[in-house]
Amino acid sequence: EELQYLLDQGKESGVLDSNEHELIKNVFDFNERVAKNIMVPRTKISGVELRVTKEELLNRIIKEGYSRMPVYEDTMDKIVGIVQAKDILPLLVNQTDFKLQDIIRKPYFIPETKKINDLMTELQLKRIQIAIVMDEFGGTAGMVTLEDIVEELVGEIQDEYDEEKPIVERLNSTEFVINALASIYDVNEQLPHDLPEDGDFDTVSGWLGEIFGKIPEVGEQKEANGYNITVLRKAGQNIESVKLELLLNEEDVSDNDI
Repeated sequence: EELQYLLDQGKESGVLDSNEHELIKNVFDFNERVAKNIMVPRTKISGVELRVTKEELLNRIIKEGYSRMPVYEDTMDKIVGIVQAKDILPLLVNQTDFKLQDIIRKPYFIPETKKINDLMTELQLKRIQIAIVMDEFGGTAGMVTLEDIVEELVGEIQDEYDEEKPIVERLNSTEFVINALASIYDVNEQLPHDLPEDGDFDTVSGWLGEIFGKIPEVGEQKEANGYNITVLRKAGQNIESVKLELLLNEEDVSDNDI
């Protein structure tokens, strides 16, 4: 706490600029963070099925632009390896039978509670770029790359001309565009009427999956929790943004939020 106080004082007095303050703060926080805090969640992992054809694999690598991708068998809970783009290049000229099993690298599994400072050391020593994060039941919780860890330490550098979009964009007093990847808790801080926080989900996207009973398509609508919900944008099977239209009047909102 004393170090944090001195750090804040340094910023306020002008001894440290904002970037220096953020970098030092990240170093303080770094030792306390675990894989679960920074991982790419399971629903956002872009992987390939073990039985994929050579043509399909090449198309995925070219289209998505990743240098490495997890390989799973039947389900993302059974990740069997990592495929690297550089290992696929010879396939462009090789016309022999193709088996993805022959070129994948052994996956590196870690628990959600793995300290990221320890993980960074291990990945560097083993010359590994990707770690698969397992949940307490042995399923896939997410994925962490060495790049993710470095960004966590240094802080993601954002172009000075880029504008970070808000998680809640207020269109008027009753309509809101929501970043579906944001946490329910963060979104509720900016809404007049709370979304439920007691379900088996953490994000708006998870809540939508529960109320629709499926992954809805763009344009689908539903009324729930005092809002009319319209899906605005998706990326693959991931919902990116939705519009919420408040159906309750001010008196109802006050009564429901007591």
